[in-house]
Amino acid sequence: KLMQDSSTYAESNVITTLLVGVPGSGKTCVAMGFPRPYFLSTDHKLGNAIRRYPGKKFMYDYPDILAGKEVPMTMRWTQTGALVTEPTKHLDKFDTIVADNLTDIGDYLQSYICSQPAMSKGGRPKAAGIAVMEQSDWQAYYVLMGNFLSNLKLLGKNVVVCAHEAVDKDEVTGTLTYYPLIGGKWKTSLASQFNNVWQCKATQVGQNEHRYFVTTRPTPRMMCINSLDLPTEFDFTWDEVARRMGNTNLVK
Repeated sequence: KLMQDSSTYAESNVITTLLVGVPGSGKTCVAMGFPRPYFLSTDHKLGNAIRRYPGKKFMYDYPDILAGKEVPMTMRWTQTGALVTEPTKHLDKFDTIVADNLTDIGDYLQSYICSQPAMSKGGRPKAAGIAVMEQSDWQAYYVLMGNFLSNLKLLGKNVVVCAHEAVDKDEVTGTLTYYPLIGGKWKTSLASQFNNVWQCKATQVGQNEHRYFVTTRPTPRMMCINSLDLPTEFDFTWDEVARRMGNTNLVK
């Protein structure tokens, strides 16, 4: 049946969210607040999120560790892909898959591509003795990263992708523009892969106390996406997100 009418349409009860922010801005803590998360953690820094959600049940894997041994940099992209495939056998054990973080995963992909034979006859260029990407490599990078993001969505679970933040400064006006820190044209097109893009921030509110929150509204400086009509500044709680989705599966 190729054409269906409106009576067969069912609103999805899952969301895809990109979290962008500097290290320490609370991206992992926000991701931990999603229901039953499964983390692909590249930096092994889940401690703050665990302390913020004491007793929270979650699952995790490290793309750079396999059977207790460090995975070579050139093989971490393949290992990350395998960790996305493995959950298809355990879909009943998690509700959210978290790629934390895409900046590192992008580095894994570059290392993988640079380990492949060069396209140019002169061999792959090097910087400080390390092979670097050729111009022709960036198309493969774009396609492979797109496949990775698509595979996350195909699991039918909430998807949260964390990425570090890059800042561009206009030399004429001095205006700062914020982007996900990722290579190639994904820098400006990554947001299009998600139905929510939030910028994570942290401010000091006391001598030893910080407020962690997200901004959800687009500005000329940051391409946020807010599909749930959340406040411009939002102290994240999953219950509020679920309520906006019309989802009664609130966190108890």
